[in-house]
Amino acid sequence: MRMLSELLSICLSLCGVAASAGESVPAYSLSRTEVRDIHSTLLKRDYQVFVSLPAGYESSTRRYPVVFVTDANYGFPLVRAMVARLHHESRNLSDLIVVGLSYAAGNTPEQSRNRDYTPTASGYETEPGETVWPHGGAEAYRQHIKQEIFPVISKYYRADMNSKTLIGHSFGGLFGAYVLVSDPEMFQQYLLSSPSLWYDKEWIFKRLHSMLDARHDLSARIYLGIGSFERPNPNPHKPDPRFNRDTDMVDEVKRFARTLRKARFPNLQILDEVIAGEDHLTVNPITYTHGLMWLLPGSKDRSSGTH
Repeated sequence: MRMLSELLSICLSLCGVAASAGESVPAYSLSRTEVRDIHSTLLKRDYQVFVSLPAGYESSTRRYPVVFVTDANYGFPLVRAMVARLHHESRNLSDLIVVGLSYAAGNTPEQSRNRDYTPTASGYETEPGETVWPHGGAEAYRQHIKQEIFPVISKYYRADMNSKTLIGHSFGGLFGAYVLVSDPEMFQQYLLSSPSLWYDKEWIFKRLHSMLDARHDLSARIYLGIGSFERPNPNPHKPDPRFNRDTDMVDEVKRFARTLRKARFPNLQILDEVIAGEDHLTVNPITYTHGLMWLLPGSKDRSSGTH
């Protein structure tokens, strides 16, 4: 009987939890944020942009640098929190407007990012049984940002459109690299975290060389960050699942930075770093922190970059 009584007590407790979970309670919301719906006539799809405004925005008249973050479901709250902490508590970062670039309405994150962030249609090799999503929409998506999102941000917010930063990780970093080599002046700063430069047999390097050959200068600040585990294991006798299975993304990032430096453009600044002890999934918050502090420093001294 005691066991039955305990079971009944547990059941009643669980039922109470279920009833409580069914109650109407307010959703958690982020302060000083807005959501704007944008119908893309170029892409025939609907997107949202998430906008985070600095503290004191309403009482000021100044224009703020603006950062655009891909993969907004993850990146927007992360970058927003970093900006608030690094600016307001340590002054290591400028006060910023943060704009999150959402996935297309009705798409899963995989569908949206695989299509919108990749530059070619045939560059992704799937595993047996893996779902194949359409790829190769980076140029159309770039035009969408430039022609349909920039005007919205410029119209409704005091954004300094002469100080725009594009932030992306993985495929988002690949998209950032694509914008850099296709329309470098579209942004003034680029933060490329673990960019998937391997995509389509390193297609991005061909476009990079073409862009550099056609120019005499490039006014931009570029941060490239990668985790030390983002390469094959150099010691196969000590297995570690954090290492990449076959792609040396560390070498790709180093070559990308080295190729940019060889151009010796007087107004191009580059900082690349390998973050020790981090892999593709864990490095993101660190590269975003380091990259933002270097690209958009606050009142403290700016660290020097390499040319």
